[in-house]
Amino acid sequence: MGFELTLANIMTGINAVTGVMSAFQAMQQGAAAESEAEIKSAQARAESERAAVNAEIEANNRLRKLKQINAAAVAQGFSGGVSGFSGSALLMQTVSEEYAGKDVQELQRTAKERRSFGEVQAAMFEQAGQYAKSASNFNALSALANTAYSTYQLMPGGSTKLPSYGMSGSGTPRYGSTAYWKGTA
Repeated sequence: MGFELTLANIMTGINAVTGVMSAFQAMQQGAAAESEAEIKSAQARAESERAAVNAEIEANNRLRKLKQINAAAVAQGFSGGVSGFSGSALLMQTVSEEYAGKDVQELQRTAKERRSFGEVQAAMFEQAGQYAKSASNFNALSALANTAYSTYQLMPGGSTKLPSYGMSGSGTPRYGSTAYWKGTA
């Protein structure tokens, strides 16, 4: 007696193939989501680094402008016949340095914060990618289990009845019921 090609056998085969394909697709989706998250993570790091470098460039520009202001104050002091390193020329340099120093400190703090923000964002993307991959693996396993069960049901002699312990109408007591605990059911 050989293999008979029946509708049940055909449906069993189709069900098994589609289930495996579904599981494979779920795993591919997870891998794609993880790759996308890795790219977004790298983009977040790059964008934050660019913003931090721009803040550092701005700080350097402020220092360059401070040099120009101080040089002008010294030149103006000497052109007026007094020392460019004392008196009102020195006061103007001191005030300029104080303001520039505050600006540079603020820009350095901004650069540091932007780098930190980029690292936090990147870590969030990486975590999301790992979660997506884990969830897709779970979906794939679930699809395979569902396929195995439904394939078993379609097979000749397969059972379509589920165990019904504790379900109403099953003749067995519910967990926690009085009949369950007394053992009288």
